Amino acid sequence: STQGPALSVHTGIEVLRQDASEFRVQVTNIYQITDDGWKMILHHASPVQSVKPPSRLESKVH
Repeated sequence: STQGPALSVHTGIEVLRQDASEFRVQVTNIYQITDDGWKMILHHASPVQSVKPPSRLESKVH
């Protein structure tokens, strides 16, 4: 049989602030268990795009 390493995957949103600005990033962290405990083996972050919700239609479609 084959056995892979024990991994833990965490995802989330990090909020970074500098002066009056605020930035959000989607993050993924992957950890692997070792003889010395859990070690981060991957960290990835991508900017979250701000999407303005569509405005409501003023007139009926049908």
